[in-house]
Amino acid sequence: MKTTIQFEPLVEFGSAVTMEFRSRCVQAYSDVSSGYVFFDPPPAEELNDYYQREYPQSQVGYYTIETDYDAGKNGYQAGRILEAYNSVMQRPPQTSFELGCAYGGLVAEMAGRGVASRGSDINEEAIRQGTELKGNRSIFHANNLDALARMESKVDLIYSLGSLEHDPNMFHVIEACREKLNENGLLFIMVPNAMFASSVLNGFKHNWWVNYPHHLHMPSPGFIPSLCRKLGFIPLFWDTRILFEFEAQTDVFDLFSDRRMTQTHRDLWSLLLLGAGFGMELNFALTPDAPSSAIRFAKTAQEINGTLEHARQQEIKIRRYLKNAAR
Repeated sequence: MKTTIQFEPLVEFGSAVTMEFRSRCVQAYSDVSSGYVFFDPPPAEELNDYYQREYPQSQVGYYTIETDYDAGKNGYQAGRILEAYNSVMQRPPQTSFELGCAYGGLVAEMAGRGVASRGSDINEEAIRQGTELKGNRSIFHANNLDALARMESKVDLIYSLGSLEHDPNMFHVIEACREKLNENGLLFIMVPNAMFASSVLNGFKHNWWVNYPHHLHMPSPGFIPSLCRKLGFIPLFWDTRILFEFEAQTDVFDLFSDRRMTQTHRDLWSLLLLGAGFGMELNFALTPDAPSSAIRFAKTAQEINGTLEHARQQEIKIRRYLKNAAR
């Protein structure tokens, strides 16, 4: 899909935004019609080497089987996914599949809630531990495209939380999901939000999620309609969460102090507060664009597209302003 969108180097405060990786300077790019930001991935063999050697060390204490099976975390995640599904479908899903399931904790939580659930992950060791240590036989090792190709039956719900931003083939994966969803099925995605308020105010690299090369895509609310048009979906739900970085113990009041309120910050806050969509994570739900869905969800889709178009216009204004703003 990258070849079908217009993009340009991301420039903020008069300078190109780049990341360093293995003695190379990697340029960030921005969609000219929304706030979506992405990086070109390194060669496949180099990316695979990174995941085998460097990525595990960067996730010590966070990416473990114990945290993956935490009951509170999984209860929260399952609850919000199922709430989104129920709100538009008016019934609970009977079947689901998770792309990027890690050790399988959320797959197990979904099963415990009466949903026939399966999942896949590219991390072979995580799948081994989930299978052997937790007895989870509903997960298997595969990349996202291969996992979808191996699915023998369609499902009501496909979901992916904090996984698709890693995938060099993100657009192909989303497109492939269409063929694996039942009629009026739902695709629920959570990814980093390129338009997170902190990165708007302080620069893209201040975004908590920015880390090359394992985060290659950072979509924005305003990019969702374009994504849907090109890949054959209808948007039914979206939100962004976590406006401030409480994990980093940010003093929220300091953001509005005289010390921080330069003219640039005043201008940016005026743009941020005119709209929504500036939380840390972007959640959205899509359904395949079929005649029955277009009729059933016509009103919902019209309302959602209206809010997304407003977000898109704000994103363009912010990107234009940031090109030449004083830091």
